[in-house]
Amino acid sequence: MDTESLSLPKSVIHAIERPQGWRIECVRGTVWVTHDSHPRDLVLTAGEGHTCVRSSRVLLQALEPVVVRLEAPARRAWPASAWGAAWCAALRRLVPPVVPGRPGAV
Repeated sequence: MDTESLSLPKSVIHAIERPQGWRIECVRGTVWVTHDSHPRDLVLTAGEGHTCVRSSRVLLQALEPVVVRLEAPARRAWPASAWGAAWCAALRRLVPPVVPGRPGAV
């Protein structure tokens, strides 16, 4: 998971585009958090966090000097069964089927 620490002086605003799945944690200070087109805002103090469930832009404003930790969502890996299915499909496209009785058949 990608993590970034952000230090903001009082009154500075930081925007996060397409934040769905991101985790915002206030490490020090107080930060105001608002999602575009959402009626409710949040105020986070040290030790509090918020996970973004919307893709609309988020604005963070430092109400005092603040340190915020931003964690990007984890990248999802394909499950093993999906990799196996993809591998088999690729082999079927590359290797012609073997028909008993034809030349080259085992």
